[in-house]
Amino acid sequence: MKGITPIIAIVLLLAITIAIVAFSFTYFQRIVGTGFEKSQQQIANVSFGKAVVIDTIDTTNDRVYLRNVGSESITPGTELIVYKDGEKISCDWLDTSDNPITTVDPNQAFYCNATTDISTCGKIKVTFPGGYDEMSC
Repeated sequence: MKGITPIIAIVLLLAITIAIVAFSFTYFQRIVGTGFEKSQQQIANVSFGKAVVIDTIDTTNDRVYLRNVGSESITPGTELIVYKDGEKISCDWLDTSDNPITTVDPNQAFYCNATTDISTCGKIKVTFPGGYDEMSC
């Protein structure tokens, strides 16, 4: 009878340990899964909501050609900043027909007519909500 009691105690301790590990695993898996889903939603909102790419740079005419590749319209005068070699430059924002614009729809091409000489630039960087794009001149 004395040999059975330690065996029962070990089995009970193992069962309790396995139950605690299983509960902890399930609990933390649920927390991580929820956090992962919410972070993916935030990344999708930021990355694809408002995004711009530089198509080309025309250093002869001081123009930076861009395209809205996001799923939302962008306001160039407030949501886009253009940098020449790390220094902010001013732009007149125009569509491809040379008309002034205040908003850019998704997949629309437009350009920054720089008020600064960019003929000697090393790198142009454009920042937008949630990211940036850059290109060497």
